[in-house]
Amino acid sequence: SILAQTYKCWRILVHDDGSIDGTISILKEYADKFPGRFFIIEDGICMGGARNNFFHLLSLSSSKYIVFCDQDDVWMPEKLAETVSLCKQAEEVDGASVPLGVFTDAMVVDSTLQLISPSLWDYQKTSPSLASSLKFLSVRNCVTGCTLLINRAAVEVSQPFSKFASMHDWWVALSVLNNQGKLLAIEKPTVLYRQHESNVVGASSGGAKGIIKKMKNPLSSIKRQWLIYKMSLEFNVFQNFTEFLIFKILNCRKIFVRYKYKI
Repeated sequence: SILAQTYKCWRILVHDDGSIDGTISILKEYADKFPGRFFIIEDGICMGGARNNFFHLLSLSSSKYIVFCDQDDVWMPEKLAETVSLCKQAEEVDGASVPLGVFTDAMVVDSTLQLISPSLWDYQKTSPSLASSLKFLSVRNCVTGCTLLINRAAVEVSQPFSKFASMHDWWVALSVLNNQGKLLAIEKPTVLYRQHESNVVGASSGGAKGIIKKMKNPLSSIKRQWLIYKMSLEFNVFQNFTEFLIFKILNCRKIFVRYKYKI
């Protein structure tokens, strides 16, 4: 689906994070077949997960625009064209020195690409309006990495990366807002976001089923929120954990309802 993009000015910077299958040999076949498109980093470093691996790649890239590709998802043909175009339009107005991120909705599908939900935002009971405020975004993320494009200024303000960063996409989005940047939403899906039973990170339903699942393991849920709160401390958003929880409970559902029903 990357090769099928209508926007053709791209290259792939890839760092294998210690796989023991045929990943490297497959990548080398692509690199040979498409010279100047695929750049494989074989530095022997195992970062230990998607978050740190993407942070490692960000530190190595010199590109003007960057997208994240954890690629068993499927990109729609216009994904790059539309996100690059909106970012360039914003740079013409605000200047390239302003940190910018463009993100979109996604269609949630299963491992065989059968539709689970036409909208990731609806599925997770969230909204792109969360990205208009550092405080709102600190308690709940709506910027999904596989839909995100950032400019060079956004890369610069996202470094160094904190050990408390929950995930690469969330950290980058918060860093953009924290440095007077902008997060721009394209309110339609540009990705088929594939979910497997063995997903380490992925989409989880924000409805009643999701709430019940969290209630079954309250200590795990509290620990998760504590770690998110620790990330928010990096941006001096909340005074204490109690304020963080109260703000999260009172506001996140309200934002979703306002967005969905256009109140």
